[in-house]
Amino acid sequence: MVNVEGPPEGKTTVAQNAVKHGLLAQEVVIKGEDPGEFEFYRDQMLGELAPVGQVEAMLAARVVSLSWRLQRAERLQGAV
Repeated sequence: MVNVEGPPEGKTTVAQNAVKHGLLAQEVVIKGEDPGEFEFYRDQMLGELAPVGQVEAMLAARVVSLSWRLQRAERLQGAV
């Protein structure tokens, strides 16, 4: 069987293409951002949202992720 997916190094490179600006990155915290700052932000947001149950917890986690990314976009816009 032939591997048509390409070498692992290529996958790593392609996966990092979106990290140049971070708007399409799969990870919430990207290179150059402080993971501790994100954890603090997440804890504060979850404290305010106070999700109850699995659905609310999932939605609250999504709100945190998207609002963090929105702040990143606003920083980039300000830099331009």
